[in-house]
Amino acid sequence: MADASDADVAQRFRDILFNYHNVTAEGRLGVNTDREEMQRWLPALTHILQEFNLRGGIPAGIGSKSDLPFITFPEPPNGFKILTGATIPEQPLIKLGKKAHMAAMFEEGAIRIAAASSYADPSLNRAIKDNELSLSTFALRNEISAQVLDRKTGKPGPPLQAISDVTITNSVFDFYAYCMCEKYDYRLLDDFEAVAMVVIHDHRAFGQRFLKAIKDRFGDDYTYIWVPVYYVDPYNYDHTRLSTHFSKHFRYAYQHEHLSTAE
Repeated sequence: MADASDADVAQRFRDILFNYHNVTAEGRLGVNTDREEMQRWLPALTHILQEFNLRGGIPAGIGSKSDLPFITFPEPPNGFKILTGATIPEQPLIKLGKKAHMAAMFEEGAIRIAAASSYADPSLNRAIKDNELSLSTFALRNEISAQVLDRKTGKPGPPLQAISDVTITNSVFDFYAYCMCEKYDYRLLDDFEAVAMVVIHDHRAFGQRFLKAIKDRFGDDYTYIWVPVYYVDPYNYDHTRLSTHFSKHFRYAYQHEHLSTAE
């Protein structure tokens, strides 16, 4: 990240912290101890701290409480209180929301599928608000190769040296999207400002019924897909998995989303 701006480094630090931490059953700030999560976030945090060290240290005032999960102490988080002795299955699908909406989903099978563009609404909270129609990544300056073709001969000229990292943005047309979480965390209800949730125990059965209901309603004019979201580190990602429809910035990785799309 030698050529990244100070602002980009600071934002990356905040995004990593948001995922590195969680909330305990007591409502205190905790650290994500899941082995797979630690293998992702601890090296990323170490790297960004080293980058700050090369730039003279961590800037004062770089973060705030809004860059951390919602802390409820001395009250337990709503994500703990809502369980009241219940357990979450090992491989759930979880929908969070308002009580009336979750009751309608559980009792009547009624769900709302929204246009992906609607999630850019500035009135939405941080956990929900996102530009689902575009995704930006970075090409590092020292990895970029560019040449200008001679207009007369069509032959390439000498190599050009990029002056900074290059932002690459992929965009798609609007589509319908429906998101659920496939992993539970105590922080989720408070982060989403939700008060209720529906927990699906059988992925396959729910997915089949869900896609059948969409097809029965809208016919064969749409393409339907139901897959886990790939969370993209804009500086270090798998090109073969990158898809604007099914990829999101890694600041949302703690949500562990499963996404259904129709377009």
